Amino acid sequence: MTKKERTTKITRSHEETSIEEMSARENLQIYQEELKAQNIELQESRFEVDALLHEYINLFENAPVGLVTLDSKGIIERVNRPFLRLLGVERDTILQTPLIRRIKKESRSRFVNALTRTFKGASVTVDVVFTTGKSDISTEISLFLPVSNREDRCIVSITDINERVRRQNEVTTLAKLGHKLIKTVELAEASRVIIETGCALTKSQFGVICVFDGQKDTWGCFQHEPERDSFEEKEIEQPANHRLLQDNLAQTTPFEIDCSDYFDSEFCAQAIHGARKGMLAPIVNDDSVKGFFLLANPSSVFSKGSMYLAQMLSNLFSAALTRFELNTRLKEAAEQAKKANQYKSEFLANMSHEIRTPINGVMGMLQLLQRTDLNEKQLHFTDCALTATKRLTKLLSDILDLAIVEAGKMVIDQQKAYLSETFNDIYQLFRPVAEEKGLDFRLTIDPDIPKYVITDPIRIQQVASNLLGNAMKFSDAGVVTIDVRVVYKSSTHVRLLLSISDQGIGMDDDNVTRLFDPFEQASSGYQRTHQGAGLGLAITKKIVELMNGSIAIDSEEGQGTTVYVSLPFDIAHELPKAKQGSSVAASHTSLRCLVVEDDAMSRFIAQKHLEYWGHTATCVDDGRKALEELSRNKFDVILMDIQMPEMDGVEATKRIRAGQAGEENKNIKIIALTAYVMRGDKEKFLATGADAYISKPLDRDTLANILARLM
Repeated sequence: MTKKERTTKITRSHEETSIEEMSARENLQIYQEELKAQNIELQESRFEVDALLHEYINLFENAPVGLVTLDSKGIIERVNRPFLRLLGVERDTILQTPLIRRIKKESRSRFVNALTRTFKGASVTVDVVFTTGKSDISTEISLFLPVSNREDRCIVSITDINERVRRQNEVTTLAKLGHKLIKTVELAEASRVIIETGCALTKSQFGVICVFDGQKDTWGCFQHEPERDSFEEKEIEQPANHRLLQDNLAQTTPFEIDCSDYFDSEFCAQAIHGARKGMLAPIVNDDSVKGFFLLANPSSVFSKGSMYLAQMLSNLFSAALTRFELNTRLKEAAEQAKKANQYKSEFLANMSHEIRTPINGVMGMLQLLQRTDLNEKQLHFTDCALTATKRLTKLLSDILDLAIVEAGKMVIDQQKAYLSETFNDIYQLFRPVAEEKGLDFRLTIDPDIPKYVITDPIRIQQVASNLLGNAMKFSDAGVVTIDVRVVYKSSTHVRLLLSISDQGIGMDDDNVTRLFDPFEQASSGYQRTHQGAGLGLAITKKIVELMNGSIAIDSEEGQGTTVYVSLPFDIAHELPKAKQGSSVAASHTSLRCLVVEDDAMSRFIAQKHLEYWGHTATCVDDGRKALEELSRNKFDVILMDIQMPEMDGVEATKRIRAGQAGEENKNIKIIALTAYVMRGDKEKFLATGADAYISKPLDRDTLANILARLM
């Protein structure tokens, strides 16, 4: 290689080296600039992170709720200031301690369950009660995993719900108080409960309820001090400045007062023991102020919540006051109704007695007249007169029955009864009426009817008799049917359907709807052509309903009527005592009879009936003379009137049974003969010692049967 070639090669090598060095320097400069830019970006990112961290810490520390970070074991890693304030603790005393220690024992299992579910991925919200050792704090906590989804950490937010719980408790307390007041009859008890509740909810020491009396210058005052369990009810004089108080109460909303501004020193000393601060809630009723509810404390100020509670309690007392006034009026009305009912019963009893006595005279004289020599025409006249007296007696009995039912005093006398025999007796009773009118009268009894049931046979007979009486009254021809059949039967119960049908004049639907109303008849046409007061069906319906049955009518004008009565019965498996036979004939033995009766006509009629049957009769007009006569003479039986002068029949019977007419007469047969026929009269007279009871007007056949049974 020549020198020139070597020089050229060296020169070229230096040039290549210079180019590489320049390129390296340029790359280094670029790298330095990129590194500088990255440093700037890193610093900016660090500032952002620091800012975000500061913001997070600020949010965490100043959140509106308590926040706690827990590890998987429930150990506190971090807390914020609201949580520290809630529990009243320092940060260094609570970090690295189990949160469960701060939770009340009753809530711990709920917290542990929520924590377990949270670490399994759920977000859980539960109510938990924390405790500071001195007080309990109701909270609502929410547990959730952080956004980073770290499975070993969770965040707990704690919301103080003490106020909410307090309000819920207040609402619950007021609701329970309202229910309690509904059952409270006495106003004093309602006042005590309301004051006690008000003092507890508002932390007041004293409570007073005053009710204004518009008729007096006094107030009805109920004062209560729960701490001492002291309650007093009294009347107090109105304070001198009561007008100022009543004017301010007119605003009808609670307001705070200085007690000395509204009440005199005596009231303050006695009712609220000198307390200065008070809260007044008006008691408003019917848009007017009826009084006030006062809660008082020595010095504390009442909150808006306390005023709201006072208003609610005042409203509750207002409702109690209304109920008390209503109950008072109801009691007065009930007492007046009771007295009116008593007067009505006494009036009906007296009227019954006064009416039955002359009817007894008329019927008795007619029956005696029929035993004389009368021609056919005269016998017909006496029969008509006797029918009229019996109709009048039936009307009187119906009026009394209706009054008894409406007064709620009719009692169903449950006893063992032979139903088939009862309906056969009814059939025999009405058969002469059917024969007289030329009616085809039929009785059908279901053979599946139990022999004995528990019922009131007298009321069954009354129902059937009323219905049969109507069927025959409104039928001039055709068939009248009694049908009794079983519609349901078990081993212990049976339901029967009684159907009474006729082919009489019938009625339209309009008349059927009002047929069960008292004093109503099917139409004005009936009133023109048929006798009756329209009471029978009204009484029948009420008796059927008392026996837990039902009644219905199917009728077609011009075709006839069917009345259906459905009645339930208990089956009686034990046989009742055999029914004693009765006879309308008098005993063949001549009896020595003492007739004790103050009414001369009734005395004469009883005497003549007895003498007609071959008995002897001695008559006196009061109980005292009866005792004297018994002491002098021997008798077999006494017919004893009840209402008499000097000594009534009840007193005379008691004295006879006590031996005051001689030991030999203590067990003499006594028949109560009276016009007292109200419910309970028969039982009362039998309880005093009578052996039998006959209501006036005296029916000779009834007297004959009783004499035969007793003697």
